[in-house]
Amino acid sequence: MLKKYFLSVFLVFFVFFQSINFSFWEEQNSYKDYTLNMWDFFVMYFDLFSQNVDDNYKKIELKMSWVEKWGSLYGALQKWVFLWKIKNVKWYVDFSKKVKEEQLYAIIKNAYKLEIPYKKWKELTFSKVTDSIKVINSKIENENKINLILNSQKPEIEWTNNFFILNDVYYKLKNYHYNSANFSENELIDWAIKWMTEATKDKYTTYFPPVDSKSFQDSLKEDYEWIGAYVDMEKPWLFKIVSPIAWSPAEEAWLKWWDIVLQIDDLLVTEKVTLDQAVAKIKWLAWTQVKLKIQRWDQAFDISVTRKLITMKFVDYKQLDNWDFYIKLRIFWAWINKAFEWAITNLKSNTGFNWKIIIDLRNNPGWQLDEVAAMLDKFVPKWKSTVNIKYKDQQEEDINSNWSDLYDFSNKKIVVLVNKWSASASEIMAWTMRDYLWNNIKIIWETTYWKWSVQNLDLYSDTSSFKYTIAKWFTGKTKTGIDWIWIKPDTEVKLDEEKVKTWIDNQLDYAKNLSF
Repeated sequence: MLKKYFLSVFLVFFVFFQSINFSFWEEQNSYKDYTLNMWDFFVMYFDLFSQNVDDNYKKIELKMSWVEKWGSLYGALQKWVFLWKIKNVKWYVDFSKKVKEEQLYAIIKNAYKLEIPYKKWKELTFSKVTDSIKVINSKIENENKINLILNSQKPEIEWTNNFFILNDVYYKLKNYHYNSANFSENELIDWAIKWMTEATKDKYTTYFPPVDSKSFQDSLKEDYEWIGAYVDMEKPWLFKIVSPIAWSPAEEAWLKWWDIVLQIDDLLVTEKVTLDQAVAKIKWLAWTQVKLKIQRWDQAFDISVTRKLITMKFVDYKQLDNWDFYIKLRIFWAWINKAFEWAITNLKSNTGFNWKIIIDLRNNPGWQLDEVAAMLDKFVPKWKSTVNIKYKDQQEEDINSNWSDLYDFSNKKIVVLVNKWSASASEIMAWTMRDYLWNNIKIIWETTYWKWSVQNLDLYSDTSSFKYTIAKWFTGKTKTGIDWIWIKPDTEVKLDEEKVKTWIDNQLDYAKNLSF
């Protein structure tokens, strides 16, 4: 017991001091071949791959009663709940279960984009962890050298000719404005940041103050309280329903994907209202009502919708009545690749793998590039590029396939359903599959959204966040970008609005009957 406790404490120690000299520990044979169980692994995982956050995380009371309060694992889990990486729910892990090398490999690949050699099914040893840390240290050290060079060339804001004007305006508004009691310092700073982001003329570059930041990140979680619809603001004041979610209050109230929202309760949607403000107005507690003034074609009318707790299934799958596999991907959020593998495994085990596969990307807004790249491993030959990313100053990165014969789609007939709300990662998936599976794939319905940029999301200690564009993506094989090109379908099938009212999906019916 003491030996296990000592090892766990040491794991916490070395992940925070990664520059430690491991030669001493390698000489200790008693620890070198020690195999890690789930308790050891959890300590290593959460402390190594979490980050420093605001001390407010300590206020979170975990519902995981099996975790010893105020221990190292408890603190790490508090951080991850604070950052919305995991849910604060009652769940349990078998601590005695041994960890395999591939589990460490998967984490390092996801966090550091590193390929660490490993042996499948082999138990993870202490020496394997220390060896992996050395490789990570080497990568971080090289990146730090590059960052030092880049930062030495980066102009600071104080160097600009009119920075003193910004500082002077702030000072005079704060100290001399007649109505200075009506606005706070934080409001002045927030508006300065917002105007800077708007100066980029990039709708995907956005600053979220704390309240808006929570609302934005809540929209990406599996469950949240509101009406259950994808929305977008194509231009100022044009706030549109992209698609109601199946069985949601929005769908039950007969909201349609072409509806324009003119007013939300007492909030008129004008050019001054942002997408995030409009969404925040719609969100509220479950079982409360929101009244929307809707414009549908040339008519305007009110619809009242009762909010509910919406639980999203990012992956839905079934075998259709004609034996085809049907897989619906709603958003490329964390762990969707694992859910996709689970869906394929279940379909194969129940029915075999002899019919065509229909992958539904309609209304999928994209999101995580890493997740779609991992999913494309199933369709792209090993070591071939799934996506090419171009950063500022022409720096490039190829994400290559780590193909596994467990999911061999090379000789399967595949139909992909897209629409004009299929964006970003959805477009990457559709186009890359077309690149590599040209004779075995059909893309159905209309041209896609056209979003080929890649964003970072940074979180700040006050819980505000900043989303900004860092790169453009291109397909891995043909290096095709979709700047003003869009992904064009092989066959265009218009959605039959009358059939939709009776729960008939004529686009899916067309895909089912398609043979090639």
